[in-house]
Amino acid sequence: SSHNFCINVPTPGCTDANACNYNVSATTDDGSCTYGPINDMCAGAISLTVNGGNTLVNNTNTCNNAANPGCGGNTQILDMWYSFVYTGGDITITTSVGSASGFSSLTDTRIALYDACNGTMMLCDDDISSSNYYSQIVLPCSEFVQGQTYYIQAGGYNGASGVFNINVTAIIINGCTDVDATNYDSCAN
Repeated sequence: SSHNFCINVPTPGCTDANACNYNVSATTDDGSCTYGPINDMCAGAISLTVNGGNTLVNNTNTCNNAANPGCGGNTQILDMWYSFVYTGGDITITTSVGSASGFSSLTDTRIALYDACNGTMMLCDDDISSSNYYSQIVLPCSEFVQGQTYYIQAGGYNGASGVFNINVTAIIINGCTDVDATNYDSCAN
């Protein structure tokens, strides 16, 4: 007698769509999944302290690229995500030279600022000037909402990788911060 039958041979590989080496064809997870740093995606953004000084960024191990922010190149950046809570004042976000043993300094960065994860891009910058390839975003207090969290996408021009610093500063604006007062100033910090 003759009998037809099928054998489903499992295809081993990484089955986690959030992993760097996700294999869409894999049917059985073989434990080989590798991941980028926690702030490789917006949901894992690392919180920065406004006027807290430089934070070192190392985008060499990223793998989950967000949408291209649209300034400074056509290649998706190897991006890292950072956030800050707005507490008043005009905001300046800058990148600058950074160093870490064993990694090259990234001297051409670009950054984008969003009002939420998967939100609206507020501004994007590639070069501070024609001779300074670091990035800078400057926005007045009128662009922000007191107490809201904002998200920064930071990486290298045209997919470049390395280490650099990022810093968020606010200009001190003196004024009344009591929302119930008649002379309340939403920009004051």
